[in-house]
Amino acid sequence: MQQFSELPTLIDVYKIPEKGKRVKITATLEQCQAIAKRLRIPAVSSLSAFVEVTNGSSIRVKGHFRAELKQTCVITLETIDTRVQGDFEEFFTLSSVPHHKNEVLDLDLEDKDPLPLEGHELDVGELVLEHLSLAMDPYPRKKGLPSDFFFKDDAFDSPQRENPFAKLADFKPKKTSS
Repeated sequence: MQQFSELPTLIDVYKIPEKGKRVKITATLEQCQAIAKRLRIPAVSSLSAFVEVTNGSSIRVKGHFRAELKQTCVITLETIDTRVQGDFEEFFTLSSVPHHKNEVLDLDLEDKDPLPLEGHELDVGELVLEHLSLAMDPYPRKKGLPSDFFFKDDAFDSPQRENPFAKLADFKPKKTSS
């Protein structure tokens, strides 16, 4: 994860209650503007998320997010409204916890490979942004366009240049009768 997040929501993993910790995240107007700049889209109208963090054999972060975005249509280049939502689940282990060479780690088999966590703070807001960027349509299209619609510029595909040998076609050697 990066050092600076546009949606900082830090959780101290040593202070997670036994029942886990639930966090509701709602981006402010300034955060939405910073997120739009990071995602390189015209605007983020709203972003909210619910995240639950539990601590067991590994730190589990499970969340759901919703966002209303303004993206640029790849066909018409118009700004269009899009909605993105998604669920995610990540697992972390503390890299500072010493493990003995022959120690067997008790990991749940359903767990994904846990990621190492540097330090004792986890930025769940950054996790939301990472998963939002993955859930966004990389090629947003305006509704109502036919599925086989594509932009074709005839001048780009076949430039109207004169063939350099066209003038030679008129030049024919004269036959002499013998």
